[in-house]
Amino acid sequence: MHNATLIFIFCAIVVAGCNHVSTSKIIYGEGQVSTEGLSVTNGNVILKEGQPGLAFAFATKPSQSKEFTYILVFNHDFPNGGVGTQSSLNGLMASTSHTITAFGANCKVEYRVGMNADRKAVDTEAILISDAPFDPSKGKLFLVDMKASPPTVTQLNLELPSQIPDLTETDAMERFAHDTLDGLRKTDKTVDEFCRRIETKGS
Repeated sequence: MHNATLIFIFCAIVVAGCNHVSTSKIIYGEGQVSTEGLSVTNGNVILKEGQPGLAFAFATKPSQSKEFTYILVFNHDFPNGGVGTQSSLNGLMASTSHTITAFGANCKVEYRVGMNADRKAVDTEAILISDAPFDPSKGKLFLVDMKASPPTVTQLNLELPSQIPDLTETDAMERFAHDTLDGLRKTDKTVDEFCRRIETKGS
């Protein structure tokens, strides 16, 4: 029977001063919420001084492999600001989000997914950035310029890694994130130029 409603929320605030911060970086590994046929993760945040910020999450849909919900590449003013992250399940619906705070601005990115009544397939899937809808079929990589007022978003449709390792350990997550971004930069000039501007200006 599946008529009971499950509500579960996992959240974390990743800011300067928490125990995942060194003098030069923040690294936060993922948490996960799951129910029969569906799971979503949150966390997965890397902020390093003078380098692009990274935040990403995953979903596992009924009878499918783990996949990206989105990847965010953004500029930031570390050690100021930070990233809040949350995932939740409510009956047949699940969501995960990251809220970036940098240069005095905020940008919330949320992924929502819903199963059909028999929990065998996905019924709905959406990405919202600052409440504006983005079609996941048009790409799950987003370059977020937090210095713009309001922050601007560039959506790119690039091939993302399909083999996702266990990322509950921060070392594994950092290696995976580095390799993923490095591959995207080699693949696409827009990504590389965006990252180079951040590295050159030190945020």
